[in-house]
Amino acid sequence: MSKAEKKVSKKTSIDLDEDTLRLLAELQKGFGVSTNAAVYKKALKLAYYMVNAADKDHGVVVENARNHQKERLILNS
Repeated sequence: MSKAEKKVSKKTSIDLDEDTLRLLAELQKGFGVSTNAAVYKKALKLAYYMVNAADKDHGVVVENARNHQKERLILNS
Protein backbone atom coordinates (compact mmCIF):
# COMPACT_ATOMS: atom_id res chain seq x y z
CA MET A 1 0.00 0.00 0.00
CA SER A 2 1.44 3.32 -1.02
CA LYS A 3 1.52 6.37 1.24
CA ALA A 4 -1.32 7.94 -0.77
CA GLU A 5 -3.45 4.84 -0.18
CA LYS A 6 -2.61 4.55 3.50
CA LYS A 7 -5.73 4.85 5.62
CA VAL A 8 -5.51 7.25 8.55
CA SER A 9 -7.32 6.11 11.65
CA LYS A 10 -7.64 7.71 15.04
CA LYS A 11 -9.58 6.23 17.93
CA THR A 12 -11.71 8.66 19.89
CA SER A 13 -13.96 7.97 22.80
CA ILE A 14 -16.87 10.09 23.93
CA ASP A 15 -19.45 9.78 26.68
CA LEU A 16 -23.00 9.43 25.38
CA ASP A 17 -26.28 9.62 27.25
CA GLU A 18 -29.07 7.06 26.85
CA ASP A 19 -31.06 9.21 24.39
CA THR A 20 -28.03 9.56 22.13
CA LEU A 21 -27.35 5.82 22.29
CA ARG A 22 -30.95 5.10 21.28
CA LEU A 23 -30.65 7.58 18.41
CA LEU A 24 -27.42 5.94 17.25
CA ALA A 25 -29.15 2.53 17.26
CA GLU A 26 -32.02 3.95 15.16
CA LEU A 27 -29.56 5.56 12.75
CA GLN A 28 -27.66 2.29 12.37
CA LYS A 29 -30.90 0.72 11.13
CA GLY A 30 -31.78 3.72 8.96
CA PHE A 31 -28.35 3.89 7.37
CA GLY A 32 -28.10 0.10 7.09
CA VAL A 33 -24.85 -0.12 9.05
CA SER A 34 -23.76 -2.02 12.15
CA THR A 35 -21.38 0.32 13.98
CA ASN A 36 -21.52 3.76 15.54
CA ALA A 37 -18.38 4.69 13.59
CA ALA A 38 -20.22 4.01 10.33
CA VAL A 39 -23.12 6.19 11.54
CA TYR A 40 -20.70 9.03 12.35
CA LYS A 41 -19.07 8.78 8.92
CA LYS A 42 -22.40 8.83 7.09
CA ALA A 43 -23.76 11.66 9.26
CA LEU A 44 -20.64 13.75 8.67
CA LYS A 45 -20.86 13.19 4.91
CA LEU A 46 -24.54 14.15 4.97
CA ALA A 47 -23.73 17.29 6.98
CA TYR A 48 -21.00 18.17 4.47
CA TYR A 49 -23.44 17.91 1.54
CA MET A 50 -26.10 19.91 3.41
CA VAL A 51 -23.68 22.74 4.21
CA ASN A 52 -22.47 22.89 0.60
CA ALA A 53 -26.05 22.91 -0.72
CA ALA A 54 -27.28 25.61 1.66
CA ASP A 55 -28.37 29.01 0.41
CA LYS A 56 -27.14 32.34 1.79
CA ASP A 57 -29.61 32.05 4.71
CA HIS A 58 -28.22 28.59 5.57
CA GLY A 59 -31.41 26.94 4.34
CA VAL A 60 -31.71 23.60 2.59
CA VAL A 61 -34.85 22.12 1.05
CA VAL A 62 -35.31 18.41 1.74
CA GLU A 63 -37.85 16.31 -0.14
CA ASN A 64 -39.31 13.18 1.39
CA ALA A 65 -38.83 10.42 -1.21
CA ARG A 66 -41.96 8.57 -0.05
CA ASN A 67 -44.58 11.33 -0.16
CA HIS A 68 -42.66 14.08 -2.03
CA GLN A 69 -43.38 16.56 0.77
CA LYS A 70 -40.74 19.28 0.90
CA GLU A 71 -39.43 20.99 4.00
CA ARG A 72 -36.92 23.83 4.32
CA LEU A 73 -34.37 23.30 7.06
CA ILE A 74 -32.31 26.13 8.51
CA LEU A 75 -28.86 24.80 9.40
CA ASN A 76 -27.95 27.42 12.00
CA SER A 77 -30.93 27.00 14.32
